[in-house]
Amino acid sequence: MKKVFNEFTLNFDVVGIQGYKFDHDPDENCDTLSNYAVNDEWSNTATNECFKCMNNSQGHAIWKTITSSVSDKNKEFYFTNTTVIVMDHFMGKIPSVTILNEMEEEIMADIMQISVNRCVVTFNQELTGKVILN
Repeated sequence: MKKVFNEFTLNFDVVGIQGYKFDHDPDENCDTLSNYAVNDEWSNTATNECFKCMNNSQGHAIWKTITSSVSDKNKEFYFTNTTVIVMDHFMGKIPSVTILNEMEEEIMADIMQISVNRCVVTFNQELTGKVILN
């Protein structure tokens, strides 16, 4: 159970948050008529993306992507002739970072974890390669 502010009554309602798992994304018809409530969460088992219901109005439901589910899958970011890479990875965690140059050799860089969904890599010279996040 969770207290949720109801902007219409200007009071807090106690609601149970439901979690759903399907192999597809929610859409505008995943609404109050389908028994979905504001703050319910939905996981797409095919893509590992997670969504939160922000509005459950009939035919106009709004589901916001909240994160890619934390999984064991790597995310790769390719870069060409750059000194700074900003990666919004939406992994919902501070991932381990491996950086490879174009010869597939591991290289060093300054790594700054801005949040559980953003990482910045800085080189002292322009490089080409890929960053692997896990």
